[in-house]
Amino acid sequence: MKTLPLLLAVVGLFVTGAATADNHAKHKKMTAAQMDAHHVVMMQETLKGAWREPKNVARDQYRRPAGTLGFFGVTPHSKVVEIWPGGGWYAEILVP
Repeated sequence: MKTLPLLLAVVGLFVTGAATADNHAKHKKMTAAQMDAHHVVMMQETLKGAWREPKNVARDQYRRPAGTLGFFGVTPHSKVVEIWPGGGWYAEILVP
């Protein structure tokens, strides 16, 4: 069952491909600072998502997902595949 988050992440990449094309068209009109601010807002909305389990949301204060993903250059429009997913904590954040 641990492969389910990975499968969902891969399927999510294909399904969201068309939706991200519209967002990227909007990016052409943004400055770099506006784009960064836009990505921060999108990441915060994802972290507050109703689909996330409360126990995983409680771990955010210790794991700091926005800072970690930002450090690695992951934006809401990035295509990411989670290898060897554990309990799905990052999958809840990455798939949407």
